[in-house]
Amino acid sequence: MSEVKDPKIPKEAVLYIFRPETKYTCDKCVYSKNKDIEPDETHKCKILGPLEDIKAFGSCGFWIHMDPVGEATPEIPWIGVITKQQAGYFENEQGFSCKRCKYFDAKNLDCEKVDKDSDGDTPGAIHPNACCNNWEPDPVRAKLSPDTLAELLEKISL
Repeated sequence: MSEVKDPKIPKEAVLYIFRPETKYTCDKCVYSKNKDIEPDETHKCKILGPLEDIKAFGSCGFWIHMDPVGEATPEIPWIGVITKQQAGYFENEQGFSCKRCKYFDAKNLDCEKVDKDSDGDTPGAIHPNACCNNWEPDPVRAKLSPDTLAELLEKISL
């Protein structure tokens, strides 16, 4: 008897996004209040409200890429209606992306959970520099420096 696998989740259901110039961190999110301060200093988030502290290298399910350099970022009022836990807030000093996720299959540009062929960014593939709300840290890749991770992925894709 063969095992029946659960169907993969469509990209749109996990908010799959491909913005290769970012690490999907709070300091690059439109909701971040203190974008230009040091990573170890206290940041604030418009979604979480003025009483919650976050880190520049955090991220959550409400992450939205801020406008490119030179364009105005909209003034967003404090919202503060959910907790970090409800937002899915998580910290990873090296940032977030598929290449740092435990579900990413680097050799096949695929994901154990997300349907690479569903509608959305990067048709037919799960890009190493994309990200989604289904992200979970790979025990090794999530912590590697960008250079070490790039070397590892190069070896895997051969």
